[in-house]
Amino acid sequence: MLHPPSPQQTVEGRDRVADQGIQVNSSTPLKRGQANSTSAGGGKVCLRIVPVKVPCHDDASKIVETYALLDCGSDISLCDKSLAAELGVQGRQKTFHLTTQEREDSPRIGYEFGLTVEPLDGTDKVDVTRLWTVDKLNASSRSIPSEQDARQWPHLRDIKLPSISEKEVRLIIGTNVPDVFWVLEERRGNRGEPYAIRTPLGWTLVGPMERSVGEDCHLNVNLVRSAEALREDDDCLMH
Repeated sequence: MLHPPSPQQTVEGRDRVADQGIQVNSSTPLKRGQANSTSAGGGKVCLRIVPVKVPCHDDASKIVETYALLDCGSDISLCDKSLAAELGVQGRQKTFHLTTQEREDSPRIGYEFGLTVEPLDGTDKVDVTRLWTVDKLNASSRSIPSEQDARQWPHLRDIKLPSISEKEVRLIIGTNVPDVFWVLEERRGNRGEPYAIRTPLGWTLVGPMERSVGEDCHLNVNLVRSAEALREDDDCLMH
């Protein structure tokens, strides 16, 4: 049985986007959540992304492999609708109001359901009891770690990072699934260098992959905040 580790010192490999709340033009009670992802265009910065396998709902023997972003800046979990369709998921239809960097309070229709997610070697599993579908996840695929990235750093060279044919991040798992963020093992170098952590879903790298100083860069910041209109008999997402 896995147990949460004691708090450990880490170096964050990405910017944080603070949640200042969300305004929705409705007097109806709302579910609220946020999802953040940030990447720097001046050099590769790896996020906490892992390859996973997900059993299909209608046939547990059928497995879909994809990448999942373990996003400690999100308090909800999201699923690309193409993955939900491939898994044969049938959930409850929901109406959301999404706020991104480009648009505020954009109404969307998605589905709410749960999934079981496993590492590629099948040695563990994580139950994501509640997630919502979106048309497209704004998570940069260039932030997916690889063994080639790890080999650049002496303290990471023996870390095994399996790859899959899928090239997109189609799951974001937020802090509503806290056990996915357990740090089972950690590999650090010097300050400012990337580090590796072993999660229940496998190894991943976090931080900049290139030693660059004074380099121009282009930042790509994606922010999604969501609110869902509730019926009075619905429960609340956040307490």
